[in-house]
Amino acid sequence: MATTASRPQDVPTISKPTPNPTHPVAGRSVTDGAPTFEWTSVPDADRYRLQLAASDDFETIYYDEAVEGPTSLTPTDVLPDGATTVVWRVRVEDDTETSWSTPAHFDVSGTGAETDDAQFLVDAPPVPIHPVEGDAVDAHLATFTWELVPKASGYKIQIGTTDAFDEPIVDLSFDRVTSVTLSDALEGEKSTLYWRVCALFPDDTSGPWSEAARFGTDSETVEVKSDDDAPTSSSSSAAPPKNSPVAAGPAQRAHTSTAMAMTFVLVLVVSFIATILMIALL
Repeated sequence: MATTASRPQDVPTISKPTPNPTHPVAGRSVTDGAPTFEWTSVPDADRYRLQLAASDDFETIYYDEAVEGPTSLTPTDVLPDGATTVVWRVRVEDDTETSWSTPAHFDVSGTGAETDDAQFLVDAPPVPIHPVEGDAVDAHLATFTWELVPKASGYKIQIGTTDAFDEPIVDLSFDRVTSVTLSDALEGEKSTLYWRVCALFPDDTSGPWSEAARFGTDSETVEVKSDDDAPTSSSSSAAPPKNSPVAAGPAQRAHTSTAMAMTFVLVLVVSFIATILMIALL
């Protein structure tokens, strides 16, 4: 009997998330000669590849090396004299084909614009899209999405245990993206959290913060309530009590059916006896 085995190409390949640059980003000026490059981690990734270039097309590359382990690197003496705006990107380095991050950019110290013409501040906050209104996310791999702000060169997001954000558990900046996926950045236990986002601009200014959006790391812990909600009994969604009309209905119907059957049998017996007596009298 012939047997067939599934081919390796029949097995779907699950691609790894793309890391996101977090520093330096958004066209901000770098004040030291050897900036530290930082990016978000990717689950099960042990190596990353970092590239620095003169432009988004990465034709003139200043640096191209693999990085072991950590999600930060401080290369020295990699930028040529006279470099102005530097573009960089990062990806997971493994045996599979992985995608590059969206390029991030920054200005080398002393080359950034310093005139009022460089003011691109838009007095409007981004609007959080997801998660909002108590949406549940995976604490180990959570994606955050927001609306674009015109002329923004980047964004900053904060996540906290309260909507005051006094001690945010996440405080990261990103380049020109409107969606990021964070790996193991949130608390592992079930909890209700808040997040907000603001726009960044090349002249080192920031736009206003968005309204705080509430979400949870587990759907069972996220409660959407309004101030007008009245307390309700926890038994309202449970099975009805035995003395309720709903629960008593089937038992009542069964009892009625039994009584009708006994009545029918009794009628048959009486009819049979009456017939026998009539025959005997004849």
